[in-house]
Amino acid sequence: MKSKKYSDDTIRSLKVLPFVKSKMVKGLLKEKEDYYMAASDTDIEYGHMAFWKDNKKKRLPTWHALVLDVALLQPSSAFMERVFSILRGRAQSSSSAEKTGSAEEANSGSGSDQSDGSDEESD
Repeated sequence: MKSKKYSDDTIRSLKVLPFVKSKMVKGLLKEKEDYYMAASDTDIEYGHMAFWKDNKKKRLPTWHALVLDVALLQPSSAFMERVFSILRGRAQSSSSAEKTGSAEEANSGSGSDQSDGSDEESD
């Protein structure tokens, strides 16, 4: 199972969902590293629901509870479309902030001025 690293702010943004309370967010943050370890130890053929069933009591009780609630959401409802739009916007803004940091490093002179020739046309 491929896991994506989530920032603490991205996890906190889940509070826009009506069933996610502050206590749940604290649990998600506490279990975050366990989630990464469990996901990285998982074979790609392993089903998502089997993964959550196997990890619900051992390491990830809060993440499991959230997954069960999210799995019940109807993505076609207007309310949920707005929620997913908000979450997508926050995730993209946190990704943009990370990319901006990389761009600032490149513009500060740490990059190379030499061309690799990839823009040149081939004959």
